[in-house]
Amino acid sequence: MALVAAITIVPVNIAQREANTVATRMAVRVNDGDVCLGARSLRTPGQCGTPTARPTWFSSLFAADDGPDPRYLTCIADPGPAVPRPCVFGSTDSQATKIALVGDSHAARYLPALEPWAHQQHVQLIVFLKNACPLITAQEIGPRWDNSQKDRDGCQKASRDILKQLTRTPGLTAVLFANRTRLYHSKRHPLRPNSIEPTMSLLRDHGIQPVLFRDVPERYSTARPQAQTGPDCIAEHTDPTTACSSSVLNRQREPDPMREAAASGSVPLIDLTSAFCDQRRCYSLIGGVSVYQDDNHVTATYMKTLAPQLGQQLTAVLP
Repeated sequence: MALVAAITIVPVNIAQREANTVATRMAVRVNDGDVCLGARSLRTPGQCGTPTARPTWFSSLFAADDGPDPRYLTCIADPGPAVPRPCVFGSTDSQATKIALVGDSHAARYLPALEPWAHQQHVQLIVFLKNACPLITAQEIGPRWDNSQKDRDGCQKASRDILKQLTRTPGLTAVLFANRTRLYHSKRHPLRPNSIEPTMSLLRDHGIQPVLFRDVPERYSTARPQAQTGPDCIAEHTDPTTACSSSVLNRQREPDPMREAAASGSVPLIDLTSAFCDQRRCYSLIGGVSVYQDDNHVTATYMKTLAPQLGQQLTAVLP
């Protein structure tokens, strides 16, 4: 009787134990350079079976917790009057090349790939991040929802302050702009190419190369305040290939002021679409890894596996 009571008092959380096992497995496979893991599986066709198939060991609990390093999260300012403080990653050498990363929470999701790249390339990465604010224009911009005047004023002030800091940073060679572009498809205060172009000109006038990131695909073509997450969808379907994917046509048709501004202003564009989509669909599960932590933020593990593609594109466009 005493033994039964003891077993009842200390229950085993099977789901959490499985998630911990998967976390360990993923870390080992990332570090070992497993060519069939995540985005790497798309670069080795024929070697990895069906990249979009769900593995038997998939853990939605791990995927839902597969977010950025807490160090990155402390850099993100909240909506409203808060102005982002600069965070510095990569090389600490005073002679290192200086590059800035500027944007919202989607910009933060590149850091699991950008930080090791910065160390490898002898780059000091200066980061400015603010939630629900693209930090790319001095004009008034607002998201599709929760769009208060206080938040718009805070975004506009933070953007102006950071642009000033960027132009006054000695030795800064380039600025990478990344954001959840769909979030700013608002009716009253949208992000448009002509609101981005003055910033590109300002930086170039100061000898700084601007670089724009085309936003990653999301589970849904339109940003939603409430949506089913990628991990939940994958957990519900034995074969998530179709059920948890979206048509690539949605990607091609959506308004994209970042891409348009890059084209009209001859600004380099980083486009990682091929790491998320084939010619027909964009997927939520690739190479055994959940692409999304929710419905739009890329998991840390998936971002680490596409580091080679990101590094190659950056090396090609940076001065």
